[in-house]
This record gives sequence, structure tokens and C-alpha cells, in this order.
Amino acid sequence: MQTHSGLKTGGLPLIYEITIWVLYVGTYKYAYYVDRVEIVHNVSMFPYPQVAIYALAMSLYWLLYYRAAVPWILRHKKHWLLLIAILLFVLVLSIPNNYFVTWIFMQLNGQEELHRFYASEFAVYARRMAYGRGWSMNILAPDLIAFSSVAFLRYAIESEQRNWQMERQNYQLKIDALRAKINPHFLFNTLNSVYGMTLLGKKDAPDFILRMSDAMRYILYESSAERVLLEKEVAFIESYFAIENQRLGNVRIRFASQGIDSSTMIAPLILLPFIENAIKHGAQHFRENAQIDSKITLQENRLYFEIANDVHDNPGMLKGPKGVGMENVRARLELCYPGKYILKIDEGNKQYKVYLSIDLNLS
Repeated sequence: MQTHSGLKTGGLPLIYEITIWVLYVGTYKYAYYVDRVEIVHNVSMFPYPQVAIYALAMSLYWLLYYRAAVPWILRHKKHWLLLIAILLFVLVLSIPNNYFVTWIFMQLNGQEELHRFYASEFAVYARRMAYGRGWSMNILAPDLIAFSSVAFLRYAIESEQRNWQMERQNYQLKIDALRAKINPHFLFNTLNSVYGMTLLGKKDAPDFILRMSDAMRYILYESSAERVLLEKEVAFIESYFAIENQRLGNVRIRFASQGIDSSTMIAPLILLPFIENAIKHGAQHFRENAQIDSKITLQENRLYFEIANDVHDNPGMLKGPKGVGMENVRARLELCYPGKYILKIDEGNKQYKVYLSIDLNLS
């Protein structure tokens, strides 16, 4: 599931709707009606602009069709009502609409040619009103096609926007749920570290607690964002390694970073479970002078992360990383970087190695 920066189609239905009204109603329907006028004084390429207003007024009732009736039918999935709506607007409402609009224009217009045109049109619509039948399908059919296209485009765009919002909300709920698991996981690990140092009576425990406080501040506040600066994430990892280096006396931790800039963003805490598991499952629990090596490199906006920890000589004594942390990081990688990451794990040669590369380019 990919993240989106936002749909940029919100104005498309309105642009298309205006285009229909300008090009179809203002041009095609205007030409249809003006051809029915007996032009006496043809003084311009656009005779009788009042007829364009008449064409507009004759079409206004279609607003109810594509802005109210069709959207309601589609939203409630009562598609069988579409046929009824079409028959209603084409065969029923068109007659009284044309009758009253033409009567109003006949009363308001004093120009001789146009008055004759409106009177002639009104006579036709009056007969249709009296008999309840008679339709100009050569104009009603294009009306139906044009305004139906507006209705369906509006519905398609609105549906896509609703789906995107639902997808976005579901994505955020999943991310929040994963973070809710990661944060306590980190807290339990660091509290265990404090407990271990106090048992050993180490003098640098206050400095350790201060570092832990900074790390917890990052976990609880800054990591709540969808993306954080990579340099801040790297600084947090450095601090975390320093905390563990103080707590553990029988492991050598080496960490290096290269090419980290001040603008690249990354999903927060995406690497932490690998680091936690390297410390939790390392050989330092069984022998002296164990080793953990880790490196983060940023090259052409692609992140390369490596971490390797010694493991017990007997693989059955200490298995590789498991638990909530590793499950979460795989789930978050799929959510945040689908198809944009490569994760490899090597358990050979008495070491547990993780290789992860992530394309950090915004999609």
C-alpha cells in the first residue's frame, strides 16, 4: 500500500462541467436554436447572443439530474433507478421546463425576430403541455449524453477520493498500531538496561539515564511523524548504541555512518528492531569479547544499512532475531516502502547479518 501526497484531481470535475456548459450549451445548443430564428439583420458571426442565454436557461434543469439524482442513485447503488431518472428528465420534466422558460423569454424580449422565434417555440411547447407528449430528441439525446458524462465523471472522481481517504486512514491506523508496539518494546529494553547498570553499581549510570531520556524523547515525540530527517534517526541510533555500549561490558559495538545529509527523510524507527535484536540475541550473553558491527550509508538517495552480530557457536543455543520487533519492521517496510526495499539475512559463519537497502525517493 503506497502512501500518497494527495489527489490532485479535485478540480477536474468542475473544469469538465464548465467545459460542457461552455462548449456544448454555449456553442452546440446555441447554434441549434439560432438556426431556428429567421435572421433579418445578420451583422455578426455571433447573431442574437440572447439565444445563448436562452439555451443556458433551457438546460438548467439538468443540474438536478447530474448533481442530485444520479449521484444519489450511484451512492446508494440503486442502479435500476437510473432508467427512471433518465425517463423522468427526458420525457417528463423537459416539457414543462421548455414551456415555462420559453414563456418567460417571450415576455421579456421585444426584438421582433426573437419575439417571433420565442412565440413559435412557445406554441410548440404549449401543444406538448396540453397533450403530454412530443419531444425534440435531436436536442434531448445530446443533453442526456453530455450531462450524464458530467454526472459519471463527478462520481468517479469523488469515489476515487473517498477510496484514497479510506486507504490513507487504514494506512495510518496500521502505522499507529505498529508504533504502539515498538515504543513499549524499546521502553522495556532500556528499562532492563537501567536495571542491569544499577545492579552492577556503575558510576556512569546518571549519564546513561540522560542518554536514555533523550532517546525516549525522540521515540515519544519526534517519531510520531510519518517521516523524520535521516540525520536525526542516525543520531538516535548512535545514542542507542552508546547506551548499550555503556551497559554491556563484554561486547564491542562499532557503528559508522556515511553520506548522511540534512534533507533526506525516512520512516522513523524503521531500523531499530534490527539493532535491538542484534543486542538481544548476540553472543555477548554467552561469552566475552563479542562484537556488533553496523553501518549506514546514503548514496543517491538510497539507504544501505548493515548490521552483524556474533552468535553462539551452537546455533541451537541462540536463534536469530524473532519477536514483535522483527515482525513489525517487516510489516512497516511493506507499508512504507512497498517494492522499494531489499532485505537479506545471512546466518552463516557464526554471525547473524542483516542487509537492508531502501529507495528513499518520494513517490
